[in-house]
Amino acid sequence: MTSMPCETPTDAQTLRNLVLRFISHSNYMQVNCRPIVSTFAGESCTFGHENASEGWDSEFVGHPDLQGKIRFVPSFFIDPSTFRSFNNVMDGDFNWNSGWPTHVTTDFIRDLISDDPVEDVLSFLATTSSTNPVSAIDLSLCSVQNTLNQIIGSPESDWKHVQNLATISERISSRDSTSKPTYMAAVSPWFFTHYGEDSYDKNFIYLSDQHLYLKRWESLIATRNQVDIVQILTWNDYGESHYIGPIKGAQPNSQSWVNGMNHTGWLELTAYYAMAFKTGSFPGIEKDKIFMWSRIHPTHATAPDPVGRPTNFELVSYPYFFCLQPAYMFESSLKMLSGP
Repeated sequence: MTSMPCETPTDAQTLRNLVLRFISHSNYMQVNCRPIVSTFAGESCTFGHENASEGWDSEFVGHPDLQGKIRFVPSFFIDPSTFRSFNNVMDGDFNWNSGWPTHVTTDFIRDLISDDPVEDVLSFLATTSSTNPVSAIDLSLCSVQNTLNQIIGSPESDWKHVQNLATISERISSRDSTSKPTYMAAVSPWFFTHYGEDSYDKNFIYLSDQHLYLKRWESLIATRNQVDIVQILTWNDYGESHYIGPIKGAQPNSQSWVNGMNHTGWLELTAYYAMAFKTGSFPGIEKDKIFMWSRIHPTHATAPDPVGRPTNFELVSYPYFFCLQPAYMFESSLKMLSGP
């Protein structure tokens, strides 16, 4: 809803018309025999009413055009403890930000180690190995690494949303005889965006290292009895760099960090993990595969533009990331050399 107006009843009519145009298509996704409709934001949309809850109820979910015809699972960016304020509207919740550890910022790291520069912390994370001597500072930095290992891919955010959805399950049941709200989680391989104040004015990253994509999938598979749907963020959002589909079509002025950066290796990995989520069992591997991805510039690189380094750039390390899928289990070693 960040790109569509939602202040008047006419705005709601436009949105209803868009939904009605597609929900009868045979390929449209359904949950409990109803087409699922979601959003990005919308928690402030009033459609001309006193508040957002009334607006969504009167002009969308409860409007005669759509009443009883859809399952509304929005991504409202609100505290999950306030879901009850939308209990006349929500049939579930899409937890968009669960795809990344969005709370891990440079300040978060700084709070973990208040006496050491952030640059030293993240330099250690990028270069540490079992052969490094352990000093007093290394021990404290190891604690940061251990904390990050627990956070990356964690389902903690999911639990908060699922638990608070339970508080509106009775209301949902009274509407459509469904006792369980729909919970949709997110999984994403990356996040980088680099727009200046003269365009979209967003220049930041979310931490995506430490094999985020794999660990998040594995976490969701392990808790699949609590997660109804997983949405992959995204197929083609080039501006935020988390696309897994091919680079084709128009871009939102993101060519400088997208062109030449093929992400379809993640698409093949997605097929493997998505099957495991759907069935509860990982599919067999018929051919040895190695997936590798990395950044092509070091952490402290400066782009030749006036935008500046992205917020939280200090979080990123500069290693290569690997995923090895052997068709047969055997003892092996992988050696990689980097440099001239």
